[in-house]
Amino acid sequence: MRCKVKNIYLHVYIMKKWYGDDVYDDMDAAGYVIDHMDNEGHNCCISNLCFLIEGENKAKGFTMDAYSKDKRYIALSLFKDFVSGLFQITIHFNYPAQIKLDSLESPALIDLAYLLYNSEYEIVINDARKILYDYRRDFSFEPEKLNDVDYHFEGHYGLLYSKERYERYISGSHGYGIFMFEKKAMLQNWTLDAKREYFYLHGKPNDNS
Repeated sequence: MRCKVKNIYLHVYIMKKWYGDDVYDDMDAAGYVIDHMDNEGHNCCISNLCFLIEGENKAKGFTMDAYSKDKRYIALSLFKDFVSGLFQITIHFNYPAQIKLDSLESPALIDLAYLLYNSEYEIVINDARKILYDYRRDFSFEPEKLNDVDYHFEGHYGLLYSKERYERYISGSHGYGIFMFEKKAMLQNWTLDAKREYFYLHGKPNDNS
């Protein structure tokens, strides 16, 4: 359900307040719609709203939004920081992803990833779609093939344990509960000048236990 304010949808009201009526009317006339970046119609925070051409909005709904709906394995979210004007992709891999890096000599898994973008929203969506496709195919993550300008990765050395083992774990058959992330908030005060380029792996190389 989409909320209404004074007979207009709340997301329209928010975007008009932020950009002004003239900008909104120009974008509407050019065929743009307001995209809820997390595909949740009730979330009308400005960091979750972005203009997107209607065709791209529909494609996102059938691909990225559909693939990211199930958060049991991968919780991927999109944000726009309206202070910096930059986009972020945040990912918590509830079931770890195998990272593919030419410079990495030992197998390693990624649990958490933040990506910063100084580009059009469509580029961010395409990268999110690729991340979800790769993960859906073989639980891999290839950061060198993305278009981000900065990153923050956390993980550990080792090999991926079986999907069946993970499914038994999340089913509760082990006798106790499990906590899974559904969303990671964007990093605050992350600008182009910050240059995090943070990549940390727990454990030791070649420790595949």
